[in-house]
Amino acid sequence: MPDNGHVQTNPHLISAPLIAQFAQSAGWHTQEEIATATAIALAESGGRSDATNKNSNGTTDYGLWQINSIHKDALAIGDWKDPSTNAKMAFMVYKQAGNSFKPWVTFNSGSYKKFLSGANPASYQVTGTSASIPNPLNGISGAIVKLGADIATVLVILVFLVLGAILLLRKPIGKVAGSTPLGKGVLTVGKIAG
Repeated sequence: MPDNGHVQTNPHLISAPLIAQFAQSAGWHTQEEIATATAIALAESGGRSDATNKNSNGTTDYGLWQINSIHKDALAIGDWKDPSTNAKMAFMVYKQAGNSFKPWVTFNSGSYKKFLSGANPASYQVTGTSASIPNPLNGISGAIVKLGADIATVLVILVFLVLGAILLLRKPIGKVAGSTPLGKGVLTVGKIAG
């Protein structure tokens, strides 16, 4: 490619946080599962969603998680180049293996481990036991929810104050020296004994 002074980017190169998001959406939920799945994708494909590899046994591996062609049912889900779909394929292979990463050579060899530090969901925003990619709107929506709760509290207090005022104005408080009830117009004061 000619060098025109612009940085060239590969649209098929997927970052670790984004791979982790695809892994979580596909079905992995714990930090350990998401980190392992993400590290395997990085070890298998280098984070390239369009990666393919012809194996010596005649099979071919496809996409981020390098889904092997022997997994025809998983590959039938859709476009293996789509990171989200490839994650679903990988999760299907994982489930079919008894919730195990053993179908991946990089897991069995341990070579995925060098990618774990960059694949750890703890370095992203984590909720409960599952990771999520930081969302810049989270702070705003949290503030809106808090503001809504504050407004609701003020409204409840106002309702109680208004109800209290209505009750006070409608119900007689008592009589003073045989007069009409307070709040009904006339107030007379009794004789002071002396």
